[in-house]
Amino acid sequence: MARFLSNALGAALAVALLSTGASAQEPATKPIEGSKPAPAAAAEKVTVVFLGNETCPTDGKPVDRDKFVEVDGQRIYTCCDACVAAVKKDPKAMMAAAYPSAKPLAAKECACGAPVAAGKATEISWQGHKVELCGADCVTEFKKAPVTAIAMMAHPGLKDAKNVSDPTDGKPVDPWVVVIYKKHVIHLGKFANVSAFEKDPEAALAKLKLSS
Repeated sequence: MARFLSNALGAALAVALLSTGASAQEPATKPIEGSKPAPAAAAEKVTVVFLGNETCPTDGKPVDRDKFVEVDGQRIYTCCDACVAAVKKDPKAMMAAAYPSAKPLAAKECACGAPVAAGKATEISWQGHKVELCGADCVTEFKKAPVTAIAMMAHPGLKDAKNVSDPTDGKPVDPWVVVIYKKHVIHLGKFANVSAFEKDPEAALAKLKLSS
């Protein structure tokens, strides 16, 4: 009887292995020859920096971050091309509608890295944000790359990659399109490229020759 059970179990095991296509010595699945491994999962989350209005000032719909009107160094984002045309007809009114108030930026340092002395700051408003800088020279520098400046003020310890080409498609960057990954401020050409960056941020770091 014991011999019969042993033979039956052995047969059952053989059938199970055949049904999975595996052997006792080999794994159930094998990599396909010539295939490339999938990109490794990002070690940390990619932070997308967007400092514009979330809803279109003309109809209240969610904005397309790659559709905007630039007015005096600030951007009014819209939901479509038709709304871009509407904003251009009365940009001052649309600016007020897009940014009805200015929220103070919680930062202990100026964009240049120097501490801002209480009561001696030069305050400016930019796209719904109230920013304190240490002097007129810093205001000039801030206006050249406001998104990068605010990102670095809000997240101390970041390094600006200063890349002029988008690592996802090689095209020129847009100073308003910024992501943060592994303590680096990285510039992209348009918000539509964010998803490509998020799929493999390590490849972007390698392309830009940034240490992870």
